[in-house]
Amino acid sequence: MTIFYFTATGNSLDIAKRLGAHFGAVLRSIPQADTATDYTDDVIGVVFPVYAWNIPAIVTRFLKRVTLTAQYKFAVAAHGGEPGEIGGILTKIAAFDNVFTVGTWSNYLPFNNDVPPVAVDVVPELTQIVRKIEAREKRIFELGNAEPFDAAPWAGMALEYNWRDNCNACGVCSRVCPVGNCKPVHKFASHCEGCMACLQNCPEAALFMPGEPTRYRYRNPNVTTDEIIAANEQTAVL
Repeated sequence: MTIFYFTATGNSLDIAKRLGAHFGAVLRSIPQADTATDYTDDVIGVVFPVYAWNIPAIVTRFLKRVTLTAQYKFAVAAHGGEPGEIGGILTKIAAFDNVFTVGTWSNYLPFNNDVPPVAVDVVPELTQIVRKIEAREKRIFELGNAEPFDAAPWAGMALEYNWRDNCNACGVCSRVCPVGNCKPVHKFASHCEGCMACLQNCPEAALFMPGEPTRYRYRNPNVTTDEIIAANEQTAVL
């Protein structure tokens, strides 16, 4: 089994790690995936977060670029609110035998209340998902009206990000960015994915959105910053 994943604050990586440990799967980060266009295994899974009831642009681009060949293919969408018609949207990009959803803590700061994050126990939902994967359960999804994100939906949002005086130029923000959009010394490009990895993983909480409703930051407690860096770090020069 191969599991591809995209993560910004660790929720999807936590899910991928748990599934990988159970099935003995190979985990592959989507931002770090090589340039191959064809991947083959007996079972292939894709784990990603839901963004605005849709699929992250980086995941859309990946699925449009590659061919996944397997006897059974599944996806798991981690959502902090409602998953929307994620199964129907995903079906417009690639054929999956089943699409599962798992409730997690939301990392989208503009929608968060000013309360400390609470770790969400995903084990009960994943236990059911594991059983369905083992049974090779299939499900047909109806196509909805929504289209999958392609171009980065929040490109330019980086203009609304800023640094407080306590920034120490440690570089974590740039290293967790999955598309090389963020660099130290207070510089952004214009291809933001809106994933919030830079804001949420800043160890000093120095990076912020003007007018954001919460002072709190979030990273999945079962995932380290180093793991997110390993999954996302890019070498692109702005």
